[in-house]
Amino acid sequence: MNNLSLLDLGFFIAESRESPKHVGGLLICKRPPKAAAGFVRSLYKELLDFTTVEAPFNRVINFSRTAMPCWQTCDTIDLRQHIFYHKLAAGKNGRAELYRLVSDLHTPMLDRSRPLWEFHVIDGISEGRFAIYQKMHHACADGVTMARWTAE
Repeated sequence: MNNLSLLDLGFFIAESRESPKHVGGLLICKRPPKAAAGFVRSLYKELLDFTTVEAPFNRVINFSRTAMPCWQTCDTIDLRQHIFYHKLAAGKNGRAELYRLVSDLHTPMLDRSRPLWEFHVIDGISEGRFAIYQKMHHACADGVTMARWTAE
């Protein structure tokens, strides 16, 4: 178990429903040329098949009354609690609708009883596009770190 830094502890202390302390990133992608109609759903299902989850994606916060809060490694992760599929309705699948959905996904606090991240696969965007929206607690990563992980 690793103790939280004072900065990371500060994110938890300052967090409230009105002021959640997570960061998010949105990627809007083109489907590959000649991709099957079910490409995005297949991508989602493939993500659920991963069996190895590494830090920080396998850690939960462990608050204690007698010691400094620390990160605790989970033995198993149910990816269905972290990876989600959404499909925009035809005719309601432009940028405005995508941004509204992402805003709705970004608003709630992350559930502290499990690792503090979500990954949303969004299908059906106009012009043959799909999106990936990532959300992670700021104590786990900042926006620059998330961008670096995405680029790797």
